Amino acid sequence: MFAGGGGLSYGFHLQGFNIVAAWETDPAARYTYHVHHCERNQTVLYGDVTDVDETKLPSDLDVLGGGPPCQSLSTSQGVADPDDPRHQLPFSMVEWADVVDPRVVLIENVTGLTNRHGDIHSSLLTKLKRAGSGYQVNSITLNAADYGVPQCRDRVFIIAIRTDLPTPDKWKPDQTAHKTSVQTLTGDKLDAYATASEALESLPEPIPSQSPSDDPVHTSIEEYQPAVGKEGRHRIDPHSVPETVSREGSDEVVPPNHVAINHSGSVRQAKAELELGASISETDRRLHPDQPAPTLTVSQGSPPFHYRGKSPQFPSRSVEHVRRLTPREAARLQTFDDNYVFAGTKTEQYRIIANAVPPLLAAHVANHIRKNILNHQFLEEKENSEADSQAETTATSRESAAD
Repeated sequence: MFAGGGGLSYGFHLQGFNIVAAWETDPAARYTYHVHHCERNQTVLYGDVTDVDETKLPSDLDVLGGGPPCQSLSTSQGVADPDDPRHQLPFSMVEWADVVDPRVVLIENVTGLTNRHGDIHSSLLTKLKRAGSGYQVNSITLNAADYGVPQCRDRVFIIAIRTDLPTPDKWKPDQTAHKTSVQTLTGDKLDAYATASEALESLPEPIPSQSPSDDPVHTSIEEYQPAVGKEGRHRIDPHSVPETVSREGSDEVVPPNHVAINHSGSVRQAKAELELGASISETDRRLHPDQPAPTLTVSQGSPPFHYRGKSPQFPSRSVEHVRRLTPREAARLQTFDDNYVFAGTKTEQYRIIANAVPPLLAAHVANHIRKNILNHQFLEEKENSEADSQAETTATSRESAAD
């Protein structure tokens, strides 16, 4: 549900889940999702998630998951409107759970759902408990950096488990990373947080800003999906693949969605005053190479500024290297593979990327559900079956001995 470009689906797919259906209405996100999931896995892609129809899903569904739009719930949106109709979107997943009765329901959202809209959060938990044949429900907060994602990104995950399944020993996936490399009391080693430079340094320099019809690593689909609103706007085809680009006598492979923004000299000079690691506002943020990135937010399509180039810490560096991240760099910080291509304009690409659940975090959540919830049920049933079989064998042996 609310599939976006497919970050949550991708993580679950990596853990062996088969995605049977998805819902999304945004054109660029739908096209991105379709190319990466529907064509490969024959997923059925629908439109409006509020149109509840149980015939569109199987009756033995393991997981119903989704990330309802979070903008109305986010703390970055200023004063909240209590009558914002988007507040009701998470409840459409409860309606689906009520008629489909999946084994597990997973709802992902911003922390504003708990610390800013506690009434909505409480209502969600209450209604989920009563949905279908009944659920045991818990709400947890996970930081993506704790799971190897090079980005500090706190998100709420509401997990509802059908009451006929055992209660898990723990609701949270095991943490795999820490601010510094440490060894836990149980002897497990946690790696240090992944940093921005570890995610980005292997990328080549981006292609200078130009239209998709001119740059060598993108295919424009404007002739198939005409621009809406702005005249001359280009949309990127998510079928695009990395291409070899000749630079100063040598060839370099450049992945799609890696085109720089054309900043003016005055903008570069002004943003060169941002310290590395600074987060002054949603649109004035700069990466630090030795730290995870800040949370990627939609911010009207404005990604953070790269750590390269002039800064207060490195005043002698070139101001020409001061720029915002490309969509591909943002995708790296979200742990998407370089062959995962995003449709749309740069603004649309970045919005799809920033809205996504990081696939690596989604994979950890999926693995936890698979091992500690769904497989738990399978193992318990298997053990009970084996115990019953053993009991029957023992009873038969006793009867034979009596005869």
